[in-house]
Amino acid sequence: MYVCRMKHMILFLLALLSALPATARTPDSFVPLSVSYSWPSDTLARGVDAQPALGFSLGYAYGSSKHLRLTARATWMRMQLGTVVDAGDTLDFSDFGLTHVGIVGGLQYRFFKHGFTPYVAGEAGLGIVFADMEVGNVPQRIDGLSEVKFTYALSAGLLIPLNETIDIDVYGRYHTTFTTDRLSAMSAHVGVVYAL
Repeated sequence: MYVCRMKHMILFLLALLSALPATARTPDSFVPLSVSYSWPSDTLARGVDAQPALGFSLGYAYGSSKHLRLTARATWMRMQLGTVVDAGDTLDFSDFGLTHVGIVGGLQYRFFKHGFTPYVAGEAGLGIVFADMEVGNVPQRIDGLSEVKFTYALSAGLLIPLNETIDIDVYGRYHTTFTTDRLSAMSAHVGVVYAL
């Protein structure tokens, strides 16, 4: 009895696994991954002399049509702070940093169905900003200095196909998070979009 159940279970799993390549290769699901270089701006960045920063993003996109994709994305960047002169006083923030994590959803409109494809996108969601202090070259989060606020982003880019499943993704992005002192950044992204 036990051997018969195991045999049926193994046959079921083999049938399920053999069906996976057909269902995993649907051309309407995509995984975008990128690295970025960001230039902070706006009130918060100027007030603490936030320096340009490296970051990355990882997401999921669903192609609801040949031109329109619904997106979900998580982004991360950490900005080192600098020195500010305020009313003749020099304030040194160089041991501190700001980390921004974005969790957003949005829409991407592709101008062409195939090949080299320019696009525009808009996203909105939550921006999490927290401060840290470097202790022995390791950032240590400072309790009580974090905010979770509304964030939005606009971007324009170009998808360059490499093969049937991988596109190179090059785009510029502007985002703002409505913290107490607003935080905005312009960023240049380079990455890949993998079709599942």
